[in-house]
Amino acid sequence: MVVSCAVLGSLFPVCAHAGLSGSRTRTVESPNGKYVLVLLTPATERHNRQLSGPISGWSEEDIREERDSLAKELEIEARYPQSGLYRNKGTTALLWPISYLSVSKEIYVANDGVHIVVAFLNWELDNVSDRGNALEFYAHGQQLAAYRENEFLVGYLGRVVLSSYAGADWPTSKTARLYSNSSIFELTTNQGDTLGFDIRTGQVAYSSSPWTFFILAPILTVSALTTWWLWRRIAHRHHELSRH
Repeated sequence: MVVSCAVLGSLFPVCAHAGLSGSRTRTVESPNGKYVLVLLTPATERHNRQLSGPISGWSEEDIREERDSLAKELEIEARYPQSGLYRNKGTTALLWPISYLSVSKEIYVANDGVHIVVAFLNWELDNVSDRGNALEFYAHGQQLAAYRENEFLVGYLGRVVLSSYAGADWPTSKTARLYSNSSIFELTTNQGDTLGFDIRTGQVAYSSSPWTFFILAPILTVSALTTWWLWRRIAHRHHELSRH
């Protein structure tokens, strides 16, 4: 179902901010199926999501799907007492809590039942302040590290300038993957970057970027020219002194 933000805004006021979706109760399972992360819409926002009567521009199918979605949310909220990680075996015993996470972000739950990665992957969104960090790493519900894209992309400012004034593509993510058999979260961009993060620390484990060359090349060129100029000056001075 595709519903415009303008329509959703009448039901979910959060949607009005920078085109982000409203709060939604949902669950995210770990790849091995052993754990489930439960994210409950804050109680103060739940009254905003009630769907009553026909909505202008919505088909009957759209309304039915939205009502089914709301029914699913109510089912989750009736089952689980609070947001956090649970064993995915029918139990409602909380392993650890976590604050509600926006539906505008992708969530990756590690198989170890300890770590999660929260990623906002559309870096082309204009209002950065509303959508928050590009990457966040958590252990037992506590944040380990958080990054904006300018903090891990080489030459970010130069890329933005090229995008704004030379028509180049805005730097954004292309793929994102949490490797289920390791502790690595890997991210690639539309400009050829590859970054691997260790989810146990939230730190960069490895990275490669074609932009490293474009950043270093001018610096190395200037350095080489400066060294050559100094050498020439010293050689010329030595020659002058030897003549006298």
